[in-house]
Amino acid sequence: MGSGLMACITVIGYGNPLRGDDGLGWFVAKQLAERVASDNIKVLALYQLTPELADEISRSELVVFVDACCDQAPGHISCRAITPHTNPLSATTHHLDPSSLLTFTQALYGTLPEITILLTVGGESFGYEEDLSPTVAAAVPVLEQVLETCINDGFDAALGGVLE
Repeated sequence: MGSGLMACITVIGYGNPLRGDDGLGWFVAKQLAERVASDNIKVLALYQLTPELADEISRSELVVFVDACCDQAPGHISCRAITPHTNPLSATTHHLDPSSLLTFTQALYGTLPEITILLTVGGESFGYEEDLSPTVAAAVPVLEQVLETCINDGFDAALGGVLE
């Protein structure tokens, strides 16, 4: 494991809050950080993923990434396991995604979280605006329930209890 104490769970919500639904991950992480009071849970609200996150990821047992996406129906919530890239050369620092961060984590620290998942919500509007679209805003309570279930009861419970 990386140096320092184990942060059992790390939630990384990312996106640009000035670009409509792109800010979903950032928005949800900000809200979750206000409700979570535990030394075992770290919640990060970020504008983008950076290589420096590999250190935090190396010290986590569960990592949950939260993001908006444009390749699924608006408001649709998706949850999937994330693994490192099979070809380390495919990881780039120009545009980091969760798999690239896992690739860096494994290369730099020789370890990975036990479970890494990506929660996405299909976005509807990515223009210059500070509010989520009504469709995506309506998905936020369900997304927060999935996140809290992951944190409290684990990934399998979240999948079985909320998304089915």
